[in-house]
Amino acid sequence: MIGHRRIEAARRAGIKTLQARVLELSDADALLLSIVENEQRQDWSPLEKAKAYGKLHELRGWSLRRIASFVGIDVSLVSRYVSILNLADPLKQLLTRVNLNEGCLRWIGKLPKSDQLRIARLVVEQKLTTRQTELLVRKTVGSRKQSRSENAYALAKNCSINDLDQRRWKEYADRFNLQYYSVWPVTRHDHYFGVSGNIYAGCFPLVVPINCILRFSKVGDRVLDPYVGSGTTLVACAMLNRMGVGVDVNPEAQSATEKRFSLVMQREPRLEKALRAQRFIPGESRDLSFLGDASIDLVIAHPPYLAMKDYSTKGTYHHPSQYREFLRATLNEVRRVLKPQKYICIQIAPYAARHAALHYMTYQIADQAGFCFVDEVIILFQDYVGYSSSASGRVSTARRKVSFGKYRSIATNSFLHNHEYVVFFQKQK
Repeated sequence: MIGHRRIEAARRAGIKTLQARVLELSDADALLLSIVENEQRQDWSPLEKAKAYGKLHELRGWSLRRIASFVGIDVSLVSRYVSILNLADPLKQLLTRVNLNEGCLRWIGKLPKSDQLRIARLVVEQKLTTRQTELLVRKTVGSRKQSRSENAYALAKNCSINDLDQRRWKEYADRFNLQYYSVWPVTRHDHYFGVSGNIYAGCFPLVVPINCILRFSKVGDRVLDPYVGSGTTLVACAMLNRMGVGVDVNPEAQSATEKRFSLVMQREPRLEKALRAQRFIPGESRDLSFLGDASIDLVIAHPPYLAMKDYSTKGTYHHPSQYREFLRATLNEVRRVLKPQKYICIQIAPYAARHAALHYMTYQIADQAGFCFVDEVIILFQDYVGYSSSASGRVSTARRKVSFGKYRSIATNSFLHNHEYVVFFQKQK
């Protein structure tokens, strides 16, 4: 019924009869009138608003932006109200009895559902403000992350995760270029087999998967690379007696892998049998249905960086939101196939197009997917010289690239990034 407040006002004024109109309305039209009526109420709770906006989206198919325009509020506020519907069911039941403002609920919603009801009760009992709720949530999240990191560190200390013998540290450094510090100096040129770094889009130095495999797996383990590119990880697996599975959506990746294998076998014929045992699968990193649950011992990933390189139409992303969803779907699928307590190593750039902070984004999404941060290193590209100044595709000299890079740095007030990161995460149970 619409007009409840006017009926109440008439009752208080002593008016005994009122005219009323009975309308035949669809559920969607009735909901629209109800929202218009209830928007005037001061006691309309955030949960009631969330249900009304969600129902309007369901019945009318309206976007959040159109709902915001109809109600007369900012679309971000509508989005925050609708997100209340994702809160844990016990908390939503509590909200039918007590009232929490939208700001408090927004911060509580950032917690795991197992913590939401407990924190909400504290907010109600202590009558916390939005700012106080924010501080409480940040403290809760921080203590949880610290506990998870401590558990992962303790586990790593108490179990063997590789075959390395500390007495042979110098041999590992000389033979495999095993790194011991948090900055790894690398070049685009593969000094192991002399393979050019230009064989495929992007730069994934062989020293990266070699170090990851030595540190986080054992001989005979199964290693997955969901963006295998030109097969760098598979070469490392062949060198170190692991069984590699490489997946890539770009049709050019398979030919690039075959080319790399051919160049390596010319330089090191004894690796031919091991290379042919590696497995390349054309496919999507977001669909690893050909792999069983908990069937992989280590994951090494070098994802594409939005549209900075051409990885074919299926592997190139032009907007950060698309890339975020792509990375989230991949990490969720990778978590499924990775064994408990095993590791994923991700090489990622500091940023990409439109100033998308890829490094920070990776941390967030990996944490949401159920991975625990272990460590990170910086890859320092020693042979990085700068941007090419040629718009016509001509090959610029190194000196010209250096000059243009410094010119562009000042012209755009930006820095030339000659580093990337390798971030290590562990799958929790």
